[in-house]
Amino acid sequence: MISAKRSSSTNLAAGNAATPRHADPSKRTATPTSPSSRKRKWTPTINVENTKHAVVLRAGEGIGLAATTSPTDWTIQWQDGVVTVDQLLHMRPWQRINHFPAMHHLCHKDYLARNLTKMRNEFPREYAFWPRTWCMRTDAVAFTAYAGARARARAARGRPPRWYIAKPDSKSRGIGIYLFSDPAEFQANPEYEMVVQQYIERPLLIEGYKFDMRVYALITQCDPLRLFVYKEGLARFATEQYGSGPALDNQSQICMHLTNYSVNKRSTKFVDGGADGGSKRTLTWALEYLDSLGHDGTGAIWASIKDIIAKSILTVQPELARVFRTCAPNGDGSLCFELLGFDVILDHKLRPFVLEINHSPSLSCETAVDHTLKQGLLENIFRLLNPTSLNPRKWMRRDRKQAKQRLYLSSTTATPTSTAAPPAAPGSTPKPAAAPSAADQDADVESADEADEPATPPPRDAPSPPPPTDSTPAADTDAATAYESAHLGLFERVYPPSDPATVERRGRCCGVESKGPVAPVCGETAANAAGRAAASRGAAEGDAVDERE
Repeated sequence: MISAKRSSSTNLAAGNAATPRHADPSKRTATPTSPSSRKRKWTPTINVENTKHAVVLRAGEGIGLAATTSPTDWTIQWQDGVVTVDQLLHMRPWQRINHFPAMHHLCHKDYLARNLTKMRNEFPREYAFWPRTWCMRTDAVAFTAYAGARARARAARGRPPRWYIAKPDSKSRGIGIYLFSDPAEFQANPEYEMVVQQYIERPLLIEGYKFDMRVYALITQCDPLRLFVYKEGLARFATEQYGSGPALDNQSQICMHLTNYSVNKRSTKFVDGGADGGSKRTLTWALEYLDSLGHDGTGAIWASIKDIIAKSILTVQPELARVFRTCAPNGDGSLCFELLGFDVILDHKLRPFVLEINHSPSLSCETAVDHTLKQGLLENIFRLLNPTSLNPRKWMRRDRKQAKQRLYLSSTTATPTSTAAPPAAPGSTPKPAAAPSAADQDADVESADEADEPATPPPRDAPSPPPPTDSTPAADTDAATAYESAHLGLFERVYPPSDPATVERRGRCCGVESKGPVAPVCGETAANAAGRAAASRGAAEGDAVDERE
């Protein structure tokens, strides 16, 4: 400490000797600054060590992100696997990672079935976009009762039995999927749990082929929810003509019933033409084609697709927020973001249905359509995250400023112990203790800032100081909204919606104003007796709702 003071005195004396006290300032020579002393310009970085998709790095570099392999020093991290609690606990407030915890509540078929079936039972009209689905681990008896009752009711009217599709709850790319019409044909798989869903027997066809749409949604914040839908996507076609629909002689023809690219690309009839002639086309092409037929694809149909996406995510938003706050109690709601792939199909009456939701939608670029779409999608995502605002230096300066304000407010409410006056002499008038000067307070704050701890902690019963006044949640939200509006690109903000009536309607349909507890039908607590009663009642009521499917 002493040597440091002497060195400072020596340097000061040397400076005075070199520059006369009354020298003309205009004649002073500037001291050259070495390159190492200049502050290096900060550049946001992206870590792609844990993803196999090269398009992620290309998109990041396309908007100015620099690649990094550092496991801790990054701005955005993209990984194919789920995010862990340990990752969230060690993240800094200026970092962003591409998964939320607990997304299995939305993207595993069994959890999705439980959540959306509950909502369909409570709000049958609003959630009719979800086909009836059963988790066979717990609802096998209920499914058998329902299917049998429906078959008898349809047979009485001279109609064939309905068809069902069985899917593994945690598989993708069409693995393990098959069709059946007789409940006795269902085969449980010992390797994984299965869900059974009513098959959409009368889908909308284009050129005689069944197709579905991959629609991309982006969550940038879960509490409060901020949700966007991308205006471009994929229309994926089967490679066998659909004909008159499912029958015993075609139930095993997966290239007729499934639209998955992973299934149909192996077919000799797969056409890699893109645009308007291939087995994989753009979503824009499909919607505009419907426009040309007078079906208002880019208007009413697109609006209904956005609506069912918002309803699906709002169903699990409270659980996502709860788990996020548990895993990252000190982080704001923007530490994570999530790209979701919704598989949507239209029936012959142009009504959309959600078939599945994927939390890791494929980013493979095996066709020209894929390459153009997915690189543009990722670039839009990275711009919307506003990476240039995530400079660690700015965050640290803001944190220090807020810490100083908190310490200052604490020091004004705390009773100083070290400045207490000595006991007064007998017969003398005691003098009140002098309040600490502003200089003393500043010194106290500065020393605490350097040591990263308060120099004089407030008493335990002292009231908590108010938050800093230079930034408020409302101001931060307004600024974020303004930035988003200027950088949406091909994204549309669907939540929070700008229309108050839409906010109220979606909140009501997600149980905010529910009349009572929602009884689960698909899950551990489902009662098979209640399932049988509901099945019989549904069969007796006819096809009022199920004919949508």
